[in-house]
Amino acid sequence: LLGEYLIGNGQLTPEALAHALTRQLRKKLASLVNLAPETTYEFYADVNALSTWGGGQPIACHPLDAVLVCARGWHDRARVHATLGRIGRQALALHPDVDLSVLSLTDEEEATLAVMRVESPTLPLLFKSQVADEESIGSLVYTLAVTRQFAFAKGPPMGLGLATAASESFGDRVSALPISAIIEPSSSRARPTAAAERMVARHASTWRPPKAPPPEIEADIDVSVDIELETESPRAPSMSPSLSPSPSPSMSASADAEKRTTSTMALEAMTDFRLAETALQRSDLATAERFAARAAEADPTQIDHGALLLWIRAAKATSSAGTIDAIDGLTKLLRESPMNERALLYRGKLYKRAHKLREALRDFDAVITANPKHAEAASEARLLRSRKK
Repeated sequence: LLGEYLIGNGQLTPEALAHALTRQLRKKLASLVNLAPETTYEFYADVNALSTWGGGQPIACHPLDAVLVCARGWHDRARVHATLGRIGRQALALHPDVDLSVLSLTDEEEATLAVMRVESPTLPLLFKSQVADEESIGSLVYTLAVTRQFAFAKGPPMGLGLATAASESFGDRVSALPISAIIEPSSSRARPTAAAERMVARHASTWRPPKAPPPEIEADIDVSVDIELETESPRAPSMSPSLSPSPSPSMSASADAEKRTTSTMALEAMTDFRLAETALQRSDLATAERFAARAAEADPTQIDHGALLLWIRAAKATSSAGTIDAIDGLTKLLRESPMNERALLYRGKLYKRAHKLREALRDFDAVITANPKHAEAASEARLLRSRKK
């Protein structure tokens, strides 16, 4: 093996080889997320298909690190942005039990994590800090959100306890090297804030938030978060500090619980929505309808969720009445969001099924107007125009 040859000739240390193989494994995992949607996968429990890869020596790759690498390389940024849009008003405070020491972070990600530790900003404020570019920030926040590393998540952070298990399995040869030895720095990197630089110096990924802040500090934190989240609503006239009412602890706790519940439901709805899409791709309409209904109920503000549910029910319908009902339902959704691509595409296809070709072409053209690169709408429009000729 090339690695063994280089080590044997003194050109490479075992530690450097381990890190190179770990980086290679991460890149292989990241390539999976951009495969075609119709790609099928198989899982074999208790089978190590990599037992002979890398010379038969185990290669460490923590699951959280794999998720982050995949999020960085995922081409479908619309899905990342959709999830981020659901937590945009939440304070990005880390869960008290997080263990992010397993992550191989870039300098930009370390600085981003430092800002979150110091300020617990909302996502828009984090973008405005310019501590890193928006895609780097988005990939990190997305990873932390979907693996429940934030305080507003329902349940403990994912990946707890795996760091110790990995250390015992892989030994000291995978101890952390400086990230600059693995990932090349960007020449156009944004400068971190002074506070972020101080926190990076203390190793942002290994920091732990306090388990239980003192009551007086906790009340201040609740107030600051509430103020951050109310920027869109008009404020009451200001009062002097001596006359300002202090928030009730019970009201603050109730508001915090409500924010966490809303955010968690939105993330769970997104997961159900993707599961519905996957089931639909394999023509499992019953499963697809179940997940789509859960997504639409958990987050009714998302037009895509309702549109997918109507499309699945139309696919299950055995009469033209089902098609008409779905068209009516999509029309109602489009009154709320007239340029929603999914709803327009589905309604156009249902119009086509109902032999209302003029209406179908109108919807396909609307999709193309909103998104000139929409291949399916363009193909449907070409087909309808060729029929008219």
